[in-house]
Amino acid sequence: MATLERRLPRPASYFLRFAKDLTSQGGEDGILEEIYRLLDRSVSSGITESYPKYCVDIGAWDGKHLSNTYNLLNTYDWSGLLVEAERSRYEQLRDLYADRVDRIKCVSQLVGFEGENSLSNLLTKNDAPSNPGFLCIDIDGADYHLWKSVGTQFRAIVVCIEFNPTIPNDVFFIQAPQVEIQQGSSLCAIHELGQSLGYTLIVTTTFNAIFVRNDYLAAFPDSEEVRIGFEDINKLHCPFMTTAMFQTYDGELKYVGTKKLLWHKIALNPQKLQMLSKKERKYPFAPSSESNHLLLKVNDIQSMCNQAIESITVEGSFNICSSNLDTIIKSIQSLIDFSNLPVLEEISIEAVNRMMFLYSERIASISKQVSHDEIFTFVVDVVKVVENHANNIMKSDCASALKFLELIEAFVENVVDREVINEPSRVTNLLWQVRVNMIRCHRLQGNLLVAWKILKRVDHQLSFQVEVKEGNYHHVAASLQKEKQKLMFLLNKK
Repeated sequence: MATLERRLPRPASYFLRFAKDLTSQGGEDGILEEIYRLLDRSVSSGITESYPKYCVDIGAWDGKHLSNTYNLLNTYDWSGLLVEAERSRYEQLRDLYADRVDRIKCVSQLVGFEGENSLSNLLTKNDAPSNPGFLCIDIDGADYHLWKSVGTQFRAIVVCIEFNPTIPNDVFFIQAPQVEIQQGSSLCAIHELGQSLGYTLIVTTTFNAIFVRNDYLAAFPDSEEVRIGFEDINKLHCPFMTTAMFQTYDGELKYVGTKKLLWHKIALNPQKLQMLSKKERKYPFAPSSESNHLLLKVNDIQSMCNQAIESITVEGSFNICSSNLDTIIKSIQSLIDFSNLPVLEEISIEAVNRMMFLYSERIASISKQVSHDEIFTFVVDVVKVVENHANNIMKSDCASALKFLELIEAFVENVVDREVINEPSRVTNLLWQVRVNMIRCHRLQGNLLVAWKILKRVDHQLSFQVEVKEGNYHHVAASLQKEKQKLMFLLNKK
């Protein structure tokens, strides 16, 4: 049995040890506390310049739910500009800070990249500093483009920006620059944007990447413990929410990791995502020796079966020498088994067809010397072997099942035509049963008109052949009636 498991690296950021949530989602509250502790210590020591304790939060929700700014505004008494486009959430946000409107501004607006609704225009109108202490962008989609639109004009000290965590670290993806599109961009793309704007990625959480402006990196001790993973997204971020896919040599697509649409809560079905059916999956450059070996086996079985057929003789007055009949049945079964291999399907079916034809011809040649009951028994034995296989694969592989049923039909018709049995009605029942299965096969394939045509022919024959109402006649008639009802239902739907 194959083994498939995922082994992911553990993120190595120093700041993750401080992760905790007051209102944030992925530990951002605690991480930001440690970042600003180091920044403030650096400012106090004169290593870096002071900065405004001012935060800008785009996509602020109600000000508290999964908020990365609530702790700064309420525990550390920062000022800020909070923006939320959805009206009902904005009203909750406004009410939350109604007693601090002089220090915390709340705005309801769908922020864009240019023109009147652009983020830069919004920041300017609301007198936001050009170097706020914190910029948080969480708009579930065009975050990349929003940061890019203000990156050179408003340069926050620390930036927290959302990325799509289902995209692998090595995939560069930027969604279209439209606020209405909500796909999200990859961490790889946002990381490169941060570098181009003069920032260093220092830590990631499940959904957010946190950057520090390069001229403030001196605030962080130049030690491996603190700076481990800086700028290396493979050390900073574990892509555990991604869905990995790979191809096997035979064309199967394997999936590992997240197996559902996360935001829609719909499970992924790996079988529905395959490009090739199970039967079609084979390595196109497989060594020919294996195929040749299998072909030799098929030929050997044919030769053995053919020899057994030719060796059928009559002993006494009405007894077939049965020593070779078991060989014939087993050979036909082996050829059928080989048809399960895609590379041998057509060859095996043709071999079964040839053996059944030779068998019917040999039986016909001795029919006048033996009991017809005995011949009928051996005809039924061959039919059962092939029919059982057709019935077993009918639901999973209708096309192959139909080929085998057509072989039986031709075999039984040949027996009838050659007058091998003096009571053709017994064989006719056998033929009708095969045709009912053919109707079912065509129905399952969606060939409703073909199925209906065969059904009408069998139904007509049954209605006029009153003298053959023996054996399994009633079973055949009942099966035909069921197929008729199913076909009528499907045809009426169309």
